[in-house]
Amino acid sequence: MIAAIAFVPVSDVVSYFEYLIDNIDFPKEAQPIVDYVEDTWIGRPTHRLRRRPPCYDHGIWNCFDAAKQYDFKLNDACKRWYLPFSELMGRSYPYKWKLFEIIKYEQERNEAIIEQCISGTEIPRKKRKHNDIELRIQTIVTDFENLGILDYLREIAHYLSV
Repeated sequence: MIAAIAFVPVSDVVSYFEYLIDNIDFPKEAQPIVDYVEDTWIGRPTHRLRRRPPCYDHGIWNCFDAAKQYDFKLNDACKRWYLPFSELMGRSYPYKWKLFEIIKYEQERNEAIIEQCISGTEIPRKKRKHNDIELRIQTIVTDFENLGILDYLREIAHYLSV
């Protein structure tokens, strides 16, 4: 459910995170993940009841407005590039020459896609499943004001895991 925090308005991110931490019994094994999220994305509390700034400002990673306006295009385009690229890499830290080969292949592939666009060939569309999930998330986000905190986060988390 922590990932669902990305679909909360920026002004409510900290309060929803705190509510989630206070009301959900996370397993002991999940504590490093909770700590990571708090340090990196939310901001760790200080002794003066304030929070340190997170590594990434809430406005950078927050998806609430994009989901409300059904603007998932950037994330989808990034995934369409990253997933095949990461499969080609096959590991987190490839050898230098392997990386060069993959970058060259990616460049050739992108040039082919550009040529297809110029020639008027239609680029493959998103799968229907992804469209359905995005529409459901948009519906939940639109109904944000009418749902309780845990209900809202559970519903978003359900569709993030599908």
